[in-house]
This record gives sequence, structure tokens and C-alpha cells, in this order.
Amino acid sequence: MSNYFNFFNYSLANEDTRIEAQFVDQLQPKQVAAVCGSGARAFALLNSSVQDLYLVDTSQFQLDYARFKWDLIQKLNLEDYKKIMGYTVVTAEHRKQILNATHLTEESQIFIQQFKNQHLENGFIYLGRWERFILGLSRLIRWASGTNFSPLFESRSEMEQKAVFQNIWPRKRLQFFISTLAHPRVLNIFLYKGQMVQQLNTKPFHQDLMDRFENFFETQTARQSFFMQLLFLGKITHADGLPIEVQPEYFEKMKKFKGTLHFKHMTLNDFLKTQNNIDFVSGSDIVSYLQESQLYELGQLMLRHLSEHRCFYLFRSFKRHPALGTFLNPFKKSDLEKKCEIQDASVVYQFHIYSSL
Repeated sequence: MSNYFNFFNYSLANEDTRIEAQFVDQLQPKQVAAVCGSGARAFALLNSSVQDLYLVDTSQFQLDYARFKWDLIQKLNLEDYKKIMGYTVVTAEHRKQILNATHLTEESQIFIQQFKNQHLENGFIYLGRWERFILGLSRLIRWASGTNFSPLFESRSEMEQKAVFQNIWPRKRLQFFISTLAHPRVLNIFLYKGQMVQQLNTKPFHQDLMDRFENFFETQTARQSFFMQLLFLGKITHADGLPIEVQPEYFEKMKKFKGTLHFKHMTLNDFLKTQNNIDFVSGSDIVSYLQESQLYELGQLMLRHLSEHRCFYLFRSFKRHPALGTFLNPFKKSDLEKKCEIQDASVVYQFHIYSSL
């Protein structure tokens, strides 16, 4: 998957990182490692207990983007940060004025030049390859289903949302659309550029997606999911679903962080080979993309860490849900995995949690 992950894939977020942040608040780790992505999933893990946060990624561009965002976080208030990133709608001129008035580092100034002013119109959050793909998919979903999904996200109670869901959900049209356009082979060609590892789960992908979507709308508050807003509305229109990085409580934690950030351009496997004292690892969904030999190596590294000291590992998986090895079963937390899948507002993931705490 190296070619797929080498450039700008994630500008917003592709996960509901509230779950990882809640575990950090409970466990109070000192040494935390996270797959970087857009930076949002890593920065959300900062609290007063964390002394070192390691942002690990195979994409130098993603690491540079996270550094740039960190520069903004340290120098802007929340409202201006939301405007620059694109969470708040403002004019391109207003965005330019804020940036010009911000004393960015030379590194940030060089980084931002790569966008050639593309960021001024709508901010940064919709510029990543994953985000652009989801927005394109959203346009097709709304066209193919002939449905305005806005009422689902405007519902103010679970009862009202269920009633709206039963009234407008275009099950047959949506199922046909997902079974054709969201077929794994189509995703592999257009999103993953032919580099997706063959899936391991036996349930048809389109059926799994439909079941997850329907369960979500019947059990969770739709407006609280930025992912479902992107997918069915084509943008984030309700503040309830804003990612954790722009929620006041967590933004304040980021600004107050007194520890050290470490940006590591390498695979998670290579990073773990160099570490002996990591307390908490947030591995995103990388296990879905690893070859069998890499999965085995990761499992062995985890086994060493889990056996030698107290630590916590959390991974997600999408479409392909591999086992990390039966030798890790004594540390597997199946009860927590099930709870996380119920709470997860990004809908599509399975969880893999291992802990020696």
C-alpha cells in the first residue's frame, strides 16, 4: 500500500476518534503513539498525562500537514482555526487575511505554497483524496437514490429520526447502487489504485455496509456523525458532528499541551521495533492493508510489548478484518471491541483491542 499512502489522503478525518480519546482519558498514559493521518486522530489523544506523542506515518506529506495544523492550533483561537480549516464558511479573502496575520513558521509557509491557493475557497478539510472520494460518492448516492437525506439529520429525537428513516430510506435503490458502485473491485480501482489487499471477511461488502447504515440510523443520532453527514449530505452542516479536534474541550487540551510531539516518517512496525515503553497505541485501520507477513510481524511486536509492560493497543479494520494471531488472545478485549462498534459514529469499522492493563 506504499504508493496509495504516499501523498495527501486525509485532510479531515476518516474515524470517530472520540473512542480513542475516551480511553486515553481513562487510562492516563504517558507515552502515546498514533498513526498520523490528518493529525486530527493523533492530536485528539493529548491530555495532561501525556508526556510524548509520536505521530507515525509512511506519508511525509501527512506529517507535514499535521505539523502545519499544529502551528495553527498554537497560534489561532478556535473560531479562526475553524475558518482556516473550512469547518466555518467564510470568504476566500477573509481566510487569506487570517493567514496573512498569523506568524506561521517558515516550514508552514513553505508547506502552504503547495496548495496554490486551493485552500482559500473552502479551507483544507475537503482537499484530501479520501474526502474528495467520499464527496463524489455522496453526489452519486443522492442522485441514484433520488432522496433528500436532510430530514434524517434535522431530527431532534431518536423517535423522530426513526420515523423519518422509515419514511424516506430508499432501501432497494440504495442497495442496488452500493452493490454496484461500492463493490470492492470498484473501490480498489478508483480509491486504492489497485493496492487493496484481498478481503478476508465472508459477508458481502455491500450487504455489510447496508446493515451498518441501517443500524446506525435506527440506533444513533445521525447529526453527531461527521462521516454520515459527508456521505449523505455532501458536507458537514451540523456542528453536533464536528470532529473532536474542533470541539472546545479538546482544542483547549491541545493548546495547553506541555509535552513533546515526535513526527516519525516510517511504518508502525518499524516504529514499534525501536520502542520499549509505549503505553498506548492508536493504530487506525492499518491492519486492513498489511500483507500476512507484516501482520505476523506486528503481532509479534505487540506480544513483546504486552508481555513486558502495561500497554494498550487499538486498531480498526475496514472491509478486510484480519486476525493478528491467536497468540495475542490472552490480551484481546472482545467486550470492549463490541462496545466501541456500537458507539462508533464512523459506522464502517470493526475494532481490535489488546491490553495488558
